[in-house]
Amino acid sequence: MEGINLKEGKVFLDFHAEWCGPCRAMESMVDEFSEIAEDKGILVIKIDVDTQSELANEYSIRSIPCFMYLEGGEIVKKGLGTKTIQQLKEMCNL
Repeated sequence: MEGINLKEGKVFLDFHAEWCGPCRAMESMVDEFSEIAEDKGILVIKIDVDTQSELANEYSIRSIPCFMYLEGGEIVKKGLGTKTIQQLKEMCNL
């Protein structure tokens, strides 16, 4: 995560863990969504809550999978649990 500024631009965060079944189920969908979002100028970042616990704590992540869409560092939308690609797109107004 070094060198990445979450306070600038449009950013979509995917908080997950390796041991989380629903997170693993979402992995390919998030990868597909990532291609769509990045074509629209949205940076997609996957964050493992076990290896990056400080960041998870900073955003008060208590349940996973958790998705956040930020603009200029401000949380615009937050979603918990499994989502469809359409729901992920709607979070980012795509």
